[in-house]
Amino acid sequence: MNNKLSWALAFASIGIGVACFMPDFEITTIIFGFCIGGFVGYFVGGVMQAKGNLLQKKFIDLGDLSGKSLNEIIEKVGTQSSFSTCAITDKDNEHGFLYNWTASGYSITLLFDSEYKCIGVSNETKVED
Repeated sequence: MNNKLSWALAFASIGIGVACFMPDFEITTIIFGFCIGGFVGYFVGGVMQAKGNLLQKKFIDLGDLSGKSLNEIIEKVGTQSSFSTCAITDKDNEHGFLYNWTASGYSITLLFDSEYKCIGVSNETKVED
């Protein structure tokens, strides 16, 4: 099930719940609550998904990431969500870094060497519509 539909169903359920507590409880009130809740949820889901799409587009616009410095990447896409240290086995266990950028529906982790030059993409995840 896609992200926007999940949001729409969640908000529609809230709309039904609110409608059940209205003083003039009728089936039309429930239908109205379901429709308004579904619409709001679908809109919220779209906004959330757009953030991930924009982050992915920024990385695509950077082109080949190999050799780019961490500062160059941060300048174009913004500050990372998290980072950790690691050992680069292909370089005799040289000290390295994993930097992760995440937005709703999209996540990318890049591997950097000890001089903060990008070696490549360690992991990339995109939740499809």
